[in-house]
Amino acid sequence: MTEADKATVDTVEAVFHATANALSAQDTLAAHLRRQLLTLEEHHHRAGWDTAANAPSLLRLWCSPDYTVEIDYCEGYTSVLHMLVNHTGGDCASATLGLVRLFEKALSGELDESMSPDLRATFAELRTETGVDLETRDGWQFYGFGLLTEVWRVISSSPAQDASIAELAEAGMIDRHPRREKIRHLMVAPLGEELWWVQRHHGGQAYCMAGKPDGDPPVSGPLPHALARMTNVVTATPRPVPRKDRG
Repeated sequence: MTEADKATVDTVEAVFHATANALSAQDTLAAHLRRQLLTLEEHHHRAGWDTAANAPSLLRLWCSPDYTVEIDYCEGYTSVLHMLVNHTGGDCASATLGLVRLFEKALSGELDESMSPDLRATFAELRTETGVDLETRDGWQFYGFGLLTEVWRVISSSPAQDASIAELAEAGMIDRHPRREKIRHLMVAPLGEELWWVQRHHGGQAYCMAGKPDGDPPVSGPLPHALARMTNVVTATPRPVPRKDRG
């Protein structure tokens, strides 16, 4: 084998090992994120349904150098989210989109002067709390945002039912539908391509899934769209953003 051939083999082996290590790290990170999401949902499940502990909560994800994940609560931003939920008649997805717009204004310095000083101060913290350069606490790196909430859902079987359900949802009265179903939903939009979510139907078991905006089927809708945009506010490497409309 010539020296050129040996150099080629060495290069191929180096690429192979680098790729294998990267895939191994991704698998480790994904497995740990899944465990953390299921553990967090179980913690909230033990608190029961329709409790203050299960009011909508904005979450922040951190990643360590050894590919473990930690999730904490963004209490200041959650308080603003609750105000927006009340303003939208209980529509958590629309409220989260409103929160995203405030995030984007906060980072650009274009906060609405009509906001109260306290509200402007809350969002001004975004600059120092996470930082555009992703400098984080104790070596942990910002990894994304998520949302935990309980919602009513009705599954339709015809276009006519779709229209009826849409009218109830717009009026904030979906909880009055005779076939309503309560679910707990925990979704996160970490760095990378996938979104992860844990869902539990009232009286059922929790399950965890992952999907991509360009997957089959694609992940779409106002909530994954909002969370991906929120993550992109503070990351130097934007992740794909799902379509806002379902489909």
